[in-house]
Amino acid sequence: MLFSSFEFLFLFLPVVFLLFRLLQTVAPTRVLISFLLLASIVFYGWWKVEFLPLILGSILVNFLLGKVLAARRQSSSSRWVLGCGVVMNLSFLVYFKYAHFLTTQLSSFGVPVIAQGILPLGISFFTFQQLTYLVDVYRGKEEENSFTTYALFVSFFPHLIAGPITHHGQILNQLRRLGSGFRSNINFASGLGVFAMGFCKKLLIADELGPVADAVFGSLHAGVALSINDHWMGTLAYTLQLYFDFSGYSEMALGLGLMFGVRFPANFLSPYKSKSIIEFWRRWHMSLGWFLREYVYYPLGGSRKGPVRRYVNLFMVLLISGIWHGSGWTFIVWGIGHGLLLVGNHWWRHHTAFRGKLYDFTCHFATLMAVIAGWIVFRSASIPDACAMFRGLFVTRGEVVSVVDNNHWMWIAVAGLICLFMPNVIEIWSKYRPCLSLDKDLLRKSFWTARLNARWGLIIALLLYVGICRFSRVSPFLYFEF
Repeated sequence: MLFSSFEFLFLFLPVVFLLFRLLQTVAPTRVLISFLLLASIVFYGWWKVEFLPLILGSILVNFLLGKVLAARRQSSSSRWVLGCGVVMNLSFLVYFKYAHFLTTQLSSFGVPVIAQGILPLGISFFTFQQLTYLVDVYRGKEEENSFTTYALFVSFFPHLIAGPITHHGQILNQLRRLGSGFRSNINFASGLGVFAMGFCKKLLIADELGPVADAVFGSLHAGVALSINDHWMGTLAYTLQLYFDFSGYSEMALGLGLMFGVRFPANFLSPYKSKSIIEFWRRWHMSLGWFLREYVYYPLGGSRKGPVRRYVNLFMVLLISGIWHGSGWTFIVWGIGHGLLLVGNHWWRHHTAFRGKLYDFTCHFATLMAVIAGWIVFRSASIPDACAMFRGLFVTRGEVVSVVDNNHWMWIAVAGLICLFMPNVIEIWSKYRPCLSLDKDLLRKSFWTARLNARWGLIIALLLYVGICRFSRVSPFLYFEF
C-alpha cells in the first residue's frame, strides 16, 4: 500500500487513526500496541499477502534468538547464537536480493541461474533493524520481553517499507508510552503538516521529473542516439527525482509516526547543500549511514588502528552501501566510486587548511558534480550505458533525436532552486520536534517557520488538495526497489 494512494489516505489511515485515538482514551497500552501491530500487518499484506509469513517468521525467530542471547550472555555459546542469527538474516537478504545476480555471474562455471523473483518490500530495512537488536542484546544491552512490542518495533507501518532504519533503544520506550496520549493533538497537527509537505514533494516534483529520466535512460539503453540537451536533462531530472522522491517518503514517514506519537530519526537532510562527500553521507540516508558506522565501521576497527586501516574501513563501508542498494555492477561501481571519494575527502581534509567563501563554493560545486556523476552510474542499466551517458553529456555522434520536451527545464530549475536554497521540512517544523535529536551543525535557521494556526492550517489543506489532484500520476517510491 502506497502512502500516496486513495486506499491509504481515504481508507486505511483515517480508520486506523480514529480507532487508535478512541482506544487511547479507554484501553491500556498493550491493547494500543496490539492494534497498531494488526494495522501494520494489514498494511504490509495489502501488497502481497504471500509475503506475510516471511516477515512474521523473521520477527518471531529473531525475537526468540534475542531471548536465547539474553539468557546466555555469560556463556561461550552466545557468540555462536549471534552468528547463527546474523547468517540467517543475511541469507534471506542475499537470496531475495542477490541470488539472480550471483548465479548469473557464476553461470559460466555451470552454476544454474536462479530466476529473478519479486523482492519482498522492506526486506533490507526490517532485516538490518533486527540485526541491530541481536547485536545489542549480545553486547548486554536491554532486551524486549513483550513479543507484540518487539513485533511492532520491527513492522510499524510508517517506516516498514523504506525506512528509516530505527534502533530499538530509540523506539521501544516510545511504544511503551503510547497510552499516555502526551501532546497528542500537537503531534497530530504537526505530523500532518510534515506529511503534507513530503506528499507534495513526491507527487508534484518527483513524479513530474520521473518520466523525463525514464525516457532518456530508457532510450539510451535501447541504442537511440540522443542530443547533448537530452543527456543533461535526463541526468538532472533523475538527480532531482531521486532527491524529492526519497525526501518526500522520509518526511511522510516522519509525519505519520508523529501523528501516532512516535518520533523517528531523521533520514534525509538537504544532502545537495553539502560542501563535501563526508557531509553528503551525514545527510543522505542517515539511518543507513548510522547502521553502517555502528555495526560495520566500528567493528572493523574504525580509526583505532591507524590511518591506512581507517581509510580501508571507510572504503569498505561505502562499498557495502553500494551492494546494499541493489544487485548489479552499476551499484558496485557506484559504491566503489563513493568509497574512493570519501577516502580522498578525509585525506584532503587532514592535509589542507583552506578556508573562505570561494573555497566553500568550490567544494559545494565539486561535491554536487561528483554526486551527479555517481547518480548516472546508479541509474544506468549497465556499465556500457553509463559510459554512453557520460560521453553524451559532451559529444554527439551522427544524427541524434530528442525524446523529451524542453519545457521540462522549468521543472528542473524550480526543483533545483528548492533543494539548494529553501529550508528543509525538518527545519521548517523544528519548533515541534518532528524527529529525534540530531547534530545541530546540520541544521540552519529557517526563514520560514511553521506554526499551528489558521494560516498554516490553510497551507496544509492546500498542499494535500493539490497533491490529491495529482493522484493519476502516482508512481511507487524509488527506494521500494532497494
